[in-house]
Amino acid sequence: MIPYENLLKKTRVYETLKQDVAQGNVSHCIMVVSEDEIACKSMCKLITRMILCENGDCGICKSCKDVENNVHEGVIIPLALNADGLKDFIAKSYIAVESKAKVLLIDNFQDIALKEQNRLLKLIEEPIGNAVFVIGVTHLAAVLETIKSRATKYTLAPFTNDEIKQALLERYDAFSVDKALKFADGSLTKAIGIIDNISFIDSYAFALNTMNELNNSAYLLEIVAKSSIKNKRTFNEKKDQLLKYLNGFEIVLKQLIEYKSGVNQEVEDIIKEIDKKYNMATLVNVEDLIIKSVENAQNNCDPDGILYQLLMDILEVRFKCQI
Repeated sequence: MIPYENLLKKTRVYETLKQDVAQGNVSHCIMVVSEDEIACKSMCKLITRMILCENGDCGICKSCKDVENNVHEGVIIPLALNADGLKDFIAKSYIAVESKAKVLLIDNFQDIALKEQNRLLKLIEEPIGNAVFVIGVTHLAAVLETIKSRATKYTLAPFTNDEIKQALLERYDAFSVDKALKFADGSLTKAIGIIDNISFIDSYAFALNTMNELNNSAYLLEIVAKSSIKNKRTFNEKKDQLLKYLNGFEIVLKQLIEYKSGVNQEVEDIIKEIDKKYNMATLVNVEDLIIKSVENAQNNCDPDGILYQLLMDILEVRFKCQI
């Protein structure tokens, strides 16, 4: 069974695509768009199963089981997203298969460098025989416009807390699920990450303490130096840690805005303390700064530099909004 397929089958994207497949009206390039990485990848696999199944995605035939187990001859997946991996992927896409169709599946397309995306453009423009591209994208800005314009895009809407809770209770205890839902923002990935990853607590605590202690620029370098980014060895590890911190800032900011606007008064004492230091105008501007920082991280800018600049910008916005 594909992870969380019962939840995904209730979405408008699944229902629309199932109808299109039944009517033989399938695009040569299907792009699933969602910031929810787990939902995005699972939906891509569900669509792949749907396209290759002779019985409308029955979930029990050999074709469906082969897709689930990653052994279906009609599914072509790149071994790597670098130049060599994509060259091999393109070569394999020309090999004939005996299955109902051929699915060229890349469920993390945003991770392909723009230069390498150009290698795939011709294949997307001129699909081979009965080949269908199924692309998963969590960061749409990282995809070439020429590719976006040639794909049929299906955007997954955020789930409700009740939908996520029902799905997660099949794997996790009720206490953990309820705690995660407070911060999940309709994202399956965030909810699971909170439950499974203890580093969420560290990232959330770092964001809380930083917002509370951020009083002047003299301490900026010290704050950055105390972060776990410095302890990571590779660029990808540093980037991953930064994104966790930014997620922590997003959650703290959401709590502050809800508390200040009166939407939620049941918050920790430290949120109440931080609230005294930031007016609503500052919080709204900080929200934009965090979004910009996430975009810079996705575009592979320097993680230490992004964190330092974010803190500097928060101080500047706070000063401007309070004078």
